[in-house]
Amino acid sequence: MREAHVVVPLMIEVEKQGKVRGENPENGCKLLGVAAPYVAPNMLKLDVTLSECRYPALNRRYSGMLVLYQSGNSVQFSLQSLNHMVAVLIEGPSNFDIKATMKR
Repeated sequence: MREAHVVVPLMIEVEKQGKVRGENPENGCKLLGVAAPYVAPNMLKLDVTLSECRYPALNRRYSGMLVLYQSGNSVQFSLQSLNHMVAVLIEGPSNFDIKATMKR
């Protein structure tokens, strides 16, 4: 979907206690949620909500992963949302994939 597709800088902060925060001024999205250890020490499972996005259908709950690659100072970030009830309430698709490679 052209309206939902953006390539923009995104800043995410994961606190030691597991709180996750992020935002992107270019598309207005704010991210808030929790992270938990996953199957390897460099992996976190995410449960987050996007809000205030300029494309309103993106405003929903997502689950996904964050994987840290220390050798390349990079992070793979992936979120998925599938919610058929949201599609009934908001115009737009019922599922989204959000993916990013972030560098430090």
